Amino acid sequence: MQKRLFSVLLLLLFSQLLIAQNPFFSYNLYRYNPAAAATSSEWATNVEYNTYTGIAAGTNQLDLNVQKRFSKFHSAIGFNAYTFKWAEDITFRRDYNLSYAYQRKLSHKDNSPTLSFGVQSGLSRRFVSYNNSRYNMGYFANLGISLFFSLPNQKFYAGIAANDIVKSKAFPSVEYLPYYQFMAGYRFRLSQKLSLQPNILLQQRARNGLCYPNILDANLQLQHKKWDAGLSYSTAFMGLNVGVCLAKRFHIRASYNYINSRLNNYERISNISLMFAYRSVK
Repeated sequence: MQKRLFSVLLLLLFSQLLIAQNPFFSYNLYRYNPAAAATSSEWATNVEYNTYTGIAAGTNQLDLNVQKRFSKFHSAIGFNAYTFKWAEDITFRRDYNLSYAYQRKLSHKDNSPTLSFGVQSGLSRRFVSYNNSRYNMGYFANLGISLFFSLPNQKFYAGIAANDIVKSKAFPSVEYLPYYQFMAGYRFRLSQKLSLQPNILLQQRARNGLCYPNILDANLQLQHKKWDAGLSYSTAFMGLNVGVCLAKRFHIRASYNYINSRLNNYERISNISLMFAYRSVK
């Protein structure tokens, strides 16, 4: 029984490394910090799909989020749905969340920095199927809070977030504890239409007797009004991505990533990510 429990926990650890790879985080800040909801537009929608090779067939991720800002009330609301599946019939994680953010300019000037506070809550589900045994963790409530600071046009941004701050016993002898995220980015303008932006995302989580590694994602994005391209590297993956802008509002991006993890003798794992995004034009 103890060996089986350890194997399940190892599978959870491996899945955590997989879901940690975030090639598009700098284009989807809301996903990691709800206080950033629609900070650069009135409406924003992101759909991201990830599929993996080199591991069990059918392993994929699907992420959908929608945000709407209400300038008159200095606030924004958002919805996020996320699913991570290992193989055809094993779901490690499923989340449904609503969020609210209060956004306030720090002065009355048009180019004033913005400081935002966000709260997010919803339902999460975890379960694992292993050796014909099903470990159902069921649905449990989650709660997160976040803080986000940005300069106009997100020339510079920084944010912190605490997630799963309500403790829930989702698995025997394993209690889900909070995990924390820090993000930051700065845009260097190279010309009127071209800029260079380095970004970082640091994630940390620890659980009873099972410590998950700190995961640092870093990318360098070359951004044009009509296209973008970048390189990404982290403790879990490295890769490159490209994107194009259609009709000023729609963005399509693709990313190829090579997973660095070597758990369970998986040595050659790659990931292809596709992202479709909409941004309303002011």
